[in-house]
Amino acid sequence: MPPVKTIVYDALKNLTLYPIRSALALIGIMVGIGSVISMVASTAMIKNTAMSRFEEMGKNTLTIKTLYDIPHAAPYAHMDILQNIPSHCSGVLTVAPVSMQSGFLKLQGQPKTTSFLGATPDLLRAARLEVREGRFLHHLEDRLLVCVLGSDIARALRYGESTPIIGTHIAINGYHLEIIGELEKSGASAIANSYEQINNTIILPLASLYKIFGINKSMTTLVTTQGDIHLAETAINNYLKQNNFKQTSILKAEEILQLSSKQNTTLSNLMIFVCIISLTVGGIGVVNVMLSAVTERKKEIGIRRAIGATQTDIILQFVMESVILCIVGGILGIAVGITLTKSTALLYNLLYSIPQEALWIGCATSLASGLCAGIYPAMRASQLNPTDALRAD
Repeated sequence: MPPVKTIVYDALKNLTLYPIRSALALIGIMVGIGSVISMVASTAMIKNTAMSRFEEMGKNTLTIKTLYDIPHAAPYAHMDILQNIPSHCSGVLTVAPVSMQSGFLKLQGQPKTTSFLGATPDLLRAARLEVREGRFLHHLEDRLLVCVLGSDIARALRYGESTPIIGTHIAINGYHLEIIGELEKSGASAIANSYEQINNTIILPLASLYKIFGINKSMTTLVTTQGDIHLAETAINNYLKQNNFKQTSILKAEEILQLSSKQNTTLSNLMIFVCIISLTVGGIGVVNVMLSAVTERKKEIGIRRAIGATQTDIILQFVMESVILCIVGGILGIAVGITLTKSTALLYNLLYSIPQEALWIGCATSLASGLCAGIYPAMRASQLNPTDALRAD
Protein backbone atom coordinates (compact mmCIF):
# COMPACT_ATOMS: atom_id res chain seq x y z
CA MET A 1 0.00 0.00 0.00
CA PRO A 2 1.45 3.43 -0.94
CA PRO A 3 2.16 5.99 1.83
CA VAL A 4 -0.74 8.11 3.06
CA LYS A 5 0.98 11.26 1.77
CA THR A 6 1.04 9.79 -1.74
CA ILE A 7 -2.63 8.79 -1.54
CA VAL A 8 -3.63 12.30 -0.41
CA TYR A 9 -1.48 13.96 -3.11
CA ASP A 10 -2.94 11.77 -5.87
CA ALA A 11 -6.47 12.41 -4.58
CA LEU A 12 -5.98 16.19 -4.64
CA LYS A 13 -4.45 16.04 -8.12
CA ASN A 14 -7.34 14.00 -9.49
CA LEU A 15 -9.96 16.34 -7.97
CA THR A 16 -8.31 19.39 -9.58
CA LEU A 17 -8.52 17.77 -13.03
CA TYR A 18 -12.28 18.46 -13.02
CA PRO A 19 -12.58 21.70 -10.99
CA ILE A 20 -16.14 22.68 -11.96
CA ARG A 21 -17.61 19.27 -11.20
CA SER A 22 -15.69 19.04 -7.93
CA ALA A 23 -16.75 22.58 -6.97
CA LEU A 24 -20.44 21.82 -7.56
CA ALA A 25 -20.26 18.73 -5.34
CA LEU A 26 -18.31 20.72 -2.76
CA ILE A 27 -21.01 23.42 -2.67
CA GLY A 28 -23.64 20.80 -1.86
CA ILE A 29 -21.64 19.58 1.14
CA MET A 30 -20.86 23.16 2.18
CA VAL A 31 -24.55 24.11 2.25
CA GLY A 32 -25.47 20.94 4.15
CA ILE A 33 -22.76 21.34 6.81
CA GLY A 34 -23.47 25.06 7.12
CA SER A 35 -27.14 24.29 7.71
CA VAL A 36 -26.32 21.71 10.39
CA ILE A 37 -24.02 24.08 12.30
CA SER A 38 -26.46 26.97 12.00
CA MET A 39 -29.33 24.77 13.22
CA VAL A 40 -27.44 23.44 16.26
CA ALA A 41 -26.08 26.88 17.17
CA SER A 42 -29.41 28.66 16.62
CA THR A 43 -31.24 26.16 18.82
CA ALA A 44 -28.69 26.73 21.60
CA MET A 45 -28.91 30.52 21.17
CA ILE A 46 -32.71 30.49 21.37
CA LYS A 47 -32.55 28.38 24.54
CA ASN A 48 -29.91 30.61 26.16
CA THR A 49 -31.77 33.77 25.17
CA ALA A 50 -35.05 32.42 26.53
CA MET A 51 -33.38 31.53 29.84
CA SER A 52 -31.78 34.96 30.04
CA ARG A 53 -35.10 36.67 29.36
CA PHE A 54 -36.85 34.48 31.87
CA GLU A 55 -34.38 35.68 34.49
CA GLU A 56 -34.89 39.29 33.36
CA MET A 57 -38.67 39.01 33.53
CA GLY A 58 -38.47 37.61 37.03
CA LYS A 59 -40.01 34.44 38.39
CA ASN A 60 -42.78 36.40 40.11
CA THR A 61 -44.26 37.85 36.92
CA LEU A 62 -47.75 36.99 35.68
CA THR A 63 -49.26 37.81 32.31
CA ILE A 64 -53.06 38.05 32.34
CA LYS A 65 -55.06 37.98 29.12
CA THR A 66 -58.69 39.04 29.54
CA LEU A 67 -61.85 39.55 27.49
CA TYR A 68 -64.51 41.88 28.89
CA ASP A 69 -67.96 43.04 27.74
CA ILE A 70 -67.54 46.80 27.72
CA PRO A 71 -70.72 48.74 28.67
CA HIS A 72 -71.38 51.96 26.74
CA ALA A 73 -72.13 53.83 29.97
CA ALA A 74 -68.72 53.00 31.49
CA PRO A 75 -66.22 52.29 28.68
CA TYR A 76 -63.19 52.39 31.00
CA ALA A 77 -64.66 50.27 33.82
CA HIS A 78 -62.54 47.24 32.91
CA MET A 79 -59.38 49.34 33.23
CA ASP A 80 -60.38 50.41 36.73
CA ILE A 81 -61.10 46.79 37.71
CA LEU A 82 -57.67 45.65 36.52
CA GLN A 83 -55.84 48.52 38.18
CA ASN A 84 -57.61 47.74 41.48
CA ILE A 85 -56.17 44.19 41.58
CA PRO A 86 -53.46 45.10 44.17
CA SER A 87 -56.06 46.35 46.66
CA HIS A 88 -58.19 43.18 46.33
CA CYS A 89 -55.54 40.48 45.89
CA SER A 90 -52.78 39.93 48.43
CA GLY A 91 -49.25 39.45 47.16
CA VAL A 92 -49.65 41.72 44.11
CA LEU A 93 -47.10 44.54 43.82
CA THR A 94 -47.66 46.12 40.41
CA VAL A 95 -50.39 45.92 37.77
CA ALA A 96 -49.87 47.29 34.26
CA PRO A 97 -52.82 46.85 31.83
CA VAL A 98 -51.85 47.21 28.17
CA SER A 99 -53.62 46.97 24.83
CA MET A 100 -51.96 46.61 21.43
CA GLN A 101 -53.09 48.09 18.12
CA SER A 102 -51.47 48.40 14.69
CA GLY A 103 -51.37 51.44 12.45
CA PHE A 104 -49.40 52.97 9.59
CA LEU A 105 -46.59 55.37 10.38
CA LYS A 106 -44.17 57.07 8.00
CA LEU A 107 -40.66 55.79 8.70
CA GLN A 108 -37.90 57.35 6.60
CA GLY A 109 -40.49 58.51 4.10
CA GLN A 110 -42.21 55.12 3.73
CA PRO A 111 -45.51 54.09 5.39
CA LYS A 112 -44.90 51.02 7.56
CA THR A 113 -47.10 48.99 9.86
CA THR A 114 -46.25 49.93 13.44
CA SER A 115 -47.38 48.60 16.82
CA PHE A 116 -49.01 51.04 19.25
CA LEU A 117 -49.21 50.00 22.90
CA GLY A 118 -51.70 51.63 25.23
CA ALA A 119 -50.30 51.48 28.76
CA THR A 120 -50.20 53.03 32.21
CA PRO A 121 -47.15 54.52 33.97
CA ASP A 122 -46.83 51.27 35.98
CA LEU A 123 -45.62 49.48 32.84
CA LEU A 124 -42.16 50.95 33.36
CA ARG A 125 -41.73 49.03 36.63
CA ALA A 126 -43.75 45.93 35.73
CA ALA A 127 -41.88 45.30 32.45
CA ARG A 128 -38.52 46.46 33.87
CA LEU A 129 -38.08 49.08 31.17
CA GLU A 130 -35.51 51.87 31.29
CA VAL A 131 -35.77 55.36 29.80
CA ARG A 132 -32.85 56.37 27.58
CA GLU A 133 -33.94 59.93 26.94
CA GLY A 134 -36.81 62.12 28.10
CA ARG A 135 -39.32 60.50 30.46
CA PHE A 136 -42.05 57.86 30.65
CA LEU A 137 -45.83 58.31 30.90
CA HIS A 138 -47.32 60.07 33.93
CA HIS A 139 -50.66 59.55 35.72
CA LEU A 140 -51.62 63.20 35.13
CA GLU A 141 -51.48 62.79 31.34
CA ASP A 142 -53.50 59.59 30.98
CA ARG A 143 -55.71 61.18 28.29
CA LEU A 144 -53.12 63.36 26.55
CA LEU A 145 -51.70 62.69 23.08
CA VAL A 146 -48.16 61.86 24.17
CA CYS A 147 -45.98 58.83 23.47
CA VAL A 148 -42.74 57.05 24.34
CA LEU A 149 -40.75 55.28 21.63
CA GLY A 150 -39.13 51.85 21.73
CA SER A 151 -35.42 51.87 20.89
CA ASP A 152 -35.72 50.49 17.36
CA ILE A 153 -38.61 52.72 16.33
CA ALA A 154 -36.72 55.74 17.72
CA ARG A 155 -33.67 54.84 15.64
CA ALA A 156 -35.86 54.52 12.54
CA LEU A 157 -37.39 57.96 13.15
CA ARG A 158 -34.04 59.57 13.96
CA TYR A 159 -32.11 60.18 10.74
CA GLY A 160 -28.86 60.76 12.63
CA GLU A 161 -27.64 59.91 16.12
CA SER A 162 -27.62 63.60 17.03
CA THR A 163 -31.07 64.36 15.62
CA PRO A 164 -33.38 65.37 18.50
CA ILE A 165 -36.78 63.68 18.59
CA ILE A 166 -38.01 64.57 22.09
CA GLY A 167 -40.68 67.24 21.72
CA THR A 168 -41.38 66.44 18.06
CA HIS A 169 -44.67 64.95 16.84
CA ILE A 170 -45.78 61.90 14.85
CA ALA A 171 -49.10 61.62 13.01
CA ILE A 172 -51.41 58.61 13.22
CA ASN A 173 -55.03 58.42 12.03
CA GLY A 174 -55.30 62.21 11.97
CA TYR A 175 -53.95 62.64 15.52
CA HIS A 176 -50.57 64.12 16.43
CA LEU A 177 -48.64 62.49 19.27
CA GLU A 178 -45.89 64.39 21.07
CA ILE A 179 -42.77 62.30 21.71
CA ILE A 180 -41.84 62.67 25.39
CA GLY A 181 -39.35 59.83 25.81
CA GLU A 182 -37.27 57.03 24.33
CA LEU A 183 -36.62 53.63 25.92
CA GLU A 184 -33.38 51.71 26.24
CA LYS A 185 -33.26 48.53 24.19
CA SER A 186 -35.24 45.91 26.07
CA GLY A 187 -34.28 42.26 26.23
CA ALA A 188 -37.41 40.95 27.92
CA SER A 189 -41.10 41.67 28.06
CA ALA A 190 -44.09 39.36 28.13
CA ILE A 191 -46.21 41.95 26.34
CA ALA A 192 -48.22 41.02 23.27
CA ASN A 193 -46.71 37.53 22.91
CA SER A 194 -43.42 38.99 21.72
CA TYR A 195 -40.13 39.56 23.49
CA GLU A 196 -38.74 41.89 20.83
CA GLN A 197 -41.88 43.82 19.99
CA ILE A 198 -41.48 46.38 22.78
CA ASN A 199 -38.40 47.76 20.97
CA ASN A 200 -40.50 48.37 17.85
CA THR A 201 -43.49 49.82 19.69
CA ILE A 202 -44.87 53.29 20.32
CA ILE A 203 -46.25 53.49 23.88
CA LEU A 204 -49.05 55.94 24.70
CA PRO A 205 -51.69 56.29 27.44
CA LEU A 206 -54.45 53.66 27.26
CA ALA A 207 -57.22 56.25 26.99
CA SER A 208 -55.36 57.95 24.13
CA LEU A 209 -55.01 54.60 22.33
CA TYR A 210 -58.76 54.03 22.67
CA LYS A 211 -59.42 57.55 21.38
CA ILE A 212 -57.36 56.93 18.24
CA PHE A 213 -58.18 53.27 17.51
CA GLY A 214 -61.37 52.55 19.48
CA ILE A 215 -61.86 50.46 22.63
CA ASN A 216 -60.52 46.92 22.55
CA LYS A 217 -62.38 44.22 24.52
CA SER A 218 -59.25 42.12 24.96
CA MET A 219 -56.42 43.26 27.18
CA THR A 220 -53.08 42.01 28.46
CA THR A 221 -52.04 42.87 32.01
CA LEU A 222 -48.52 42.48 33.36
CA VAL A 223 -48.48 41.72 37.10
CA THR A 224 -45.53 41.52 39.49
CA THR A 225 -46.03 39.64 42.76
CA GLN A 226 -44.29 38.83 46.01
CA GLY A 227 -44.53 35.67 48.07
CA ASP A 228 -46.35 32.61 46.72
CA ILE A 229 -47.12 33.28 43.05
CA HIS A 230 -49.71 30.47 42.95
CA LEU A 231 -51.79 32.08 45.71
CA ALA A 232 -51.64 35.41 43.89
CA GLU A 233 -52.71 33.72 40.65
CA THR A 234 -55.74 32.10 42.35
CA ALA A 235 -56.76 35.37 44.02
CA ILE A 236 -56.53 37.31 40.74
CA ASN A 237 -58.52 34.68 38.85
CA ASN A 238 -61.34 34.74 41.45
CA TYR A 239 -61.39 38.55 41.51
CA LEU A 240 -61.71 38.82 37.72
CA LYS A 241 -64.51 36.22 37.59
CA GLN A 242 -66.43 38.18 40.21
CA ASN A 243 -66.17 41.25 37.97
CA ASN A 244 -67.62 39.62 34.82
CA PHE A 245 -64.42 39.01 32.89
CA LYS A 246 -65.66 36.25 30.57
CA GLN A 247 -62.36 34.78 29.42
CA THR A 248 -59.26 34.94 31.54
CA SER A 249 -55.93 33.21 31.07
CA ILE A 250 -53.03 33.72 33.45
CA LEU A 251 -49.51 32.73 32.43
CA LYS A 252 -46.49 32.63 34.70
CA ALA A 253 -43.10 33.61 33.30
CA GLU A 254 -42.05 29.96 33.64
CA GLU A 255 -45.03 28.84 31.53
CA ILE A 256 -44.16 31.38 28.85
CA LEU A 257 -40.63 29.95 28.82
CA GLN A 258 -41.99 26.39 28.49
CA LEU A 259 -44.30 27.44 25.66
CA SER A 260 -41.39 29.13 23.91
CA SER A 261 -39.23 26.01 24.38
CA LYS A 262 -41.97 23.82 22.90
CA GLN A 263 -42.21 26.05 19.84
CA ASN A 264 -38.42 26.04 19.51
CA THR A 265 -38.35 22.22 19.66
CA THR A 266 -40.87 22.02 16.82
CA LEU A 267 -38.82 24.50 14.80
CA SER A 268 -35.61 22.57 15.52
CA ASN A 269 -37.17 19.30 14.33
CA LEU A 270 -38.21 20.99 11.09
CA MET A 271 -34.71 22.41 10.65
CA ILE A 272 -33.15 18.98 11.25
CA PHE A 273 -35.34 17.57 8.47
CA VAL A 274 -34.22 20.36 6.11
CA CYS A 275 -30.56 19.76 7.05
CA ILE A 276 -30.87 16.03 6.36
CA ILE A 277 -32.27 16.81 2.91
CA SER A 278 -29.41 19.27 2.25
CA LEU A 279 -26.78 16.74 3.30
CA THR A 280 -28.43 14.00 1.26
CA VAL A 281 -28.39 16.19 -1.85
CA GLY A 282 -24.76 17.10 -1.19
CA GLY A 283 -23.84 13.44 -0.67
CA ILE A 284 -25.55 12.44 -3.92
CA GLY A 285 -23.50 15.12 -5.68
CA VAL A 286 -20.28 13.60 -4.32
CA VAL A 287 -21.37 10.07 -5.32
CA ASN A 288 -22.08 11.37 -8.83
CA VAL A 289 -18.63 12.98 -9.06
CA MET A 290 -16.91 9.80 -7.89
CA LEU A 291 -18.89 7.52 -10.23
CA SER A 292 -18.01 9.80 -13.14
CA ALA A 293 -14.36 9.64 -12.07
CA VAL A 294 -14.47 5.83 -12.04
CA THR A 295 -15.92 5.76 -15.57
CA GLU A 296 -13.42 8.28 -16.95
CA ARG A 297 -10.39 6.70 -15.27
CA LYS A 298 -10.94 3.05 -16.15
CA LYS A 299 -7.69 2.92 -18.11
CA GLU A 300 -5.75 4.44 -15.19
CA ILE A 301 -7.31 1.87 -12.84
CA GLY A 302 -6.36 -0.94 -15.23
CA ILE A 303 -2.74 0.25 -15.45
CA ARG A 304 -2.46 0.51 -11.66
CA ARG A 305 -3.87 -2.97 -11.21
CA ALA A 306 -1.50 -4.32 -13.90
CA ILE A 307 1.58 -2.95 -12.12
CA GLY A 308 0.59 -4.41 -8.75
CA ALA A 309 -2.01 -2.16 -7.08
CA THR A 310 -4.44 -4.18 -4.97
CA GLN A 311 -8.20 -3.72 -4.69
CA THR A 312 -7.59 -2.13 -1.27
CA ASP A 313 -5.26 0.45 -2.87
CA ILE A 314 -7.95 1.41 -5.40
CA ILE A 315 -10.62 1.63 -2.67
CA LEU A 316 -8.37 3.85 -0.53
CA GLN A 317 -7.63 6.12 -3.50
CA PHE A 318 -11.28 6.83 -4.32
CA VAL A 319 -12.48 6.98 -0.71
CA MET A 320 -9.69 9.49 0.04
CA GLU A 321 -10.82 11.67 -2.87
CA SER A 322 -14.37 11.61 -1.55
CA VAL A 323 -13.26 12.36 2.02
CA ILE A 324 -11.03 15.27 0.94
CA LEU A 325 -13.86 16.73 -1.12
CA CYS A 326 -16.24 16.54 1.84
CA ILE A 327 -13.69 17.84 4.37
CA VAL A 328 -12.98 20.91 2.23
CA GLY A 329 -16.73 21.36 1.86
CA GLY A 330 -17.07 20.90 5.61
CA ILE A 331 -14.47 23.60 6.38
CA LEU A 332 -16.27 26.03 4.09
CA GLY A 333 -19.57 24.88 5.59
CA ILE A 334 -18.34 25.70 9.10
CA ALA A 335 -17.52 29.23 7.91
CA VAL A 336 -20.98 29.49 6.32
CA GLY A 337 -22.61 28.14 9.49
CA ILE A 338 -20.83 30.68 11.70
CA THR A 339 -21.86 33.50 9.34
CA LEU A 340 -25.48 32.32 9.31
CA THR A 341 -25.49 32.05 13.10
CA LYS A 342 -24.15 35.59 13.52
CA SER A 343 -26.76 36.88 11.07
CA THR A 344 -29.53 35.03 12.93
CA ALA A 345 -28.38 36.48 16.26
CA LEU A 346 -28.39 40.02 14.87
CA LEU A 347 -31.69 39.62 13.02
CA TYR A 348 -33.63 38.12 15.93
CA ASN A 349 -31.82 39.83 18.82
CA LEU A 350 -30.43 36.56 20.25
CA LEU A 351 -27.43 36.06 22.51
CA TYR A 352 -24.70 35.02 20.04
CA SER A 353 -22.80 31.84 20.80
CA ILE A 354 -21.37 28.90 18.87
CA PRO A 355 -21.45 25.73 20.99
CA GLN A 356 -18.30 23.64 20.63
CA GLU A 357 -20.44 20.60 19.87
CA ALA A 358 -21.81 22.38 16.78
CA LEU A 359 -18.29 22.55 15.31
CA TRP A 360 -17.57 18.92 16.24
CA ILE A 361 -20.86 17.86 14.67
CA GLY A 362 -19.92 19.75 11.50
CA CYS A 363 -16.50 18.06 11.30
CA ALA A 364 -17.89 14.59 12.06
CA THR A 365 -20.73 15.00 9.57
CA SER A 366 -18.40 16.07 6.75
CA LEU A 367 -16.09 13.11 7.42
CA ALA A 368 -19.02 10.68 7.58
CA SER A 369 -20.47 12.12 4.36
CA GLY A 370 -17.13 11.61 2.61
CA LEU A 371 -16.86 7.99 3.75
CA CYS A 372 -20.46 7.12 2.89
CA ALA A 373 -20.40 8.86 -0.49
CA GLY A 374 -17.05 7.34 -1.45
CA ILE A 375 -17.52 3.68 -0.52
CA TYR A 376 -19.83 2.63 -3.38
CA PRO A 377 -17.83 4.28 -6.21
CA ALA A 378 -14.59 2.96 -4.66
CA MET A 379 -15.98 -0.59 -4.54
CA ARG A 380 -17.03 -0.34 -8.19
CA ALA A 381 -13.58 0.88 -9.15
CA SER A 382 -11.83 -1.93 -7.24
CA GLN A 383 -14.00 -4.61 -8.87
CA LEU A 384 -13.17 -3.59 -12.45
CA ASN A 385 -11.48 -6.34 -14.46
CA PRO A 386 -7.90 -5.10 -15.18
CA THR A 387 -7.97 -6.47 -18.75
CA ASP A 388 -11.29 -4.76 -19.57
CA ALA A 389 -10.15 -1.56 -17.88
CA LEU A 390 -6.98 -1.42 -20.03
CA ARG A 391 -9.12 -1.65 -23.20
CA ALA A 392 -11.17 1.43 -22.13
CA ASP A 393 -10.75 4.60 -24.20
